[in-house]
Amino acid sequence: MALAWIILRWLMRSRAGGGQASAAVRRDLAVGAALAASWFAIWRLYSAYTWTLDPTTVTVQFVRFYVPALGPIALLGAWLATRIPGRARWTGLTTATVITALFGLGVWSFYSMYAAFGVPLGG
Repeated sequence: MALAWIILRWLMRSRAGGGQASAAVRRDLAVGAALAASWFAIWRLYSAYTWTLDPTTVTVQFVRFYVPALGPIALLGAWLATRIPGRARWTGLTTATVITALFGLGVWSFYSMYAAFGVPLGG
């Protein structure tokens, strides 16, 4: 979503012209493209290894390989959160709602993955 917003702003500003605002949008586009490229490169690298897809081997040693992918995506999300228009209260509420929804989606997908592979949970 952040990348789409950055690209849309770049397209709108490049047609309108303007010096300083256009330079800021170009910087946003360059930084967004670099973050997206690093995030996609990390996931492409991990998709080449079959052990990253096996939910039966989930331990701290395996999960730590996904931590580098969190940095670029968190920076893109932070950029998006700072660009939400409106008052600060609504920005905070919107950000908290999105984070809660994404956390819920992550928990749901985690348990769905284990169920799909028939891995028992609990002890």
